[in-house]
Amino acid sequence: NGKSDFDGNISETDWDSAFIDKVFGGDEKTIYILFAATDANGIDIDKTKLECSTINLSDKIFRVSHKSINDYEYFVYKVDISSVNNSYLTFKASVTDNSGLPTATTFQVNIDNEAPSVVITNYSDNAEIYGSNENLIKGSTGDAHKTKSVEYAFSNENKVPTSGWKQLEDSEGNNFAAWEAKFKENALNDEIKRLYGIDDFEKDNYDLYFWVKATDIFGNTSKATSVCLNVLPNGDKPTVDFSYPTGGEILGGIIRITGTAQVLTGEIE
Repeated sequence: NGKSDFDGNISETDWDSAFIDKVFGGDEKTIYILFAATDANGIDIDKTKLECSTINLSDKIFRVSHKSINDYEYFVYKVDISSVNNSYLTFKASVTDNSGLPTATTFQVNIDNEAPSVVITNYSDNAEIYGSNENLIKGSTGDAHKTKSVEYAFSNENKVPTSGWKQLEDSEGNNFAAWEAKFKENALNDEIKRLYGIDDFEKDNYDLYFWVKATDIFGNTSKATSVCLNVLPNGDKPTVDFSYPTGGEILGGIIRITGTAQVLTGEIE
């Protein structure tokens, strides 16, 4: 039997006999394994042990409880699984009776301590993007089981934000195998103003880091990954400057007004 939140009480209702079908790990850094033994000659308590044959966990397995109930000896072992990645661990429970005759049984426990992978698929670093437009950032995740959530945040430097994370909706109902972050008109411009502490745009373009991270159903969270967007606040809006008249001139007759028009991207019609 196995569980992850042992309270010190050995009773049949506390334990799941079908624990082999469960997956441990993530937020659960320890599991507790209970097994029982009986013999007409009695059990040698001191020779009872639990071992892992898959990897060396000799310094991470501890007996934490023993109790005699009727003709059975019950043993509980605590196993630290924080250092184990995705793996089926094979355990061997060994007991010896008071006549010196040993017996053993093996079983497997499924461990998942591996975080999901998460990538941004439709933009790469320094991609130009219009801050005044509606924008869509796409990506995907991958996990041995299921991704529970995807969160995003912005920064104006290549440093993982410590606050401001927002959760995306699983709009496709596919456990975030594919995800989308949709932003309304001027949403990215608003982020620039907030992060740079400005009311008006002082430059033609700004660096805006979009960060994303994913968490699976067991609580394993990926490292945040990012893309640096080259945001043009007014990239699709032409600007016009007058070169003549400049102001204050006395004009008469045929008046010629000259100037220039430019746009950061595209062409002037």
